[in-house]
Amino acid sequence: MLSREERRFLNRRSDDLRILSGEAHAHITLKIRRILYVALSLYFIRACLIFYIVNDVVASGHAQQYLVDGGMMIVRLTVLFIFIAAYQRLLDESRWIKSISIASIAVSCSLIWQDAEWLYLTLSSQISLLFVYPLVLRLSCLLCLIWSHKLLVDREG
Repeated sequence: MLSREERRFLNRRSDDLRILSGEAHAHITLKIRRILYVALSLYFIRACLIFYIVNDVVASGHAQQYLVDGGMMIVRLTVLFIFIAAYQRLLDESRWIKSISIASIAVSCSLIWQDAEWLYLTLSSQISLLFVYPLVLRLSCLLCLIWSHKLLVDREG
């Protein structure tokens, strides 16, 4: 049997542990948000770089060699915005965020594969070497997504 003081001590201790757990949860969530902001910044830098390369390719008269399409860029940016909104909205809901994180990693891997294929198919000219930089930026974004997913798994246990 526990005395009244022991029960009070245990209740206070469990309250303290709950508060610490909530603070750790909030700290990890903040870290995940910062990592995702870095990934978002890298994606926007990549988009600006792609538009610069596309304009350079069109100006040089080699536009027929490249599969650059404005509609494709709009679809990719739309997918990016959907995942950003889903992450921001559901980051605190552990039920859905892991699935969204895995889906975003899968989509990013698919886009990396397409970018690598695109780079391989256009290696015949000097301008195609410029496409290495966007590929490296996308790989960096994938690493950010994997890191945030690892933190999500650690946070949820």
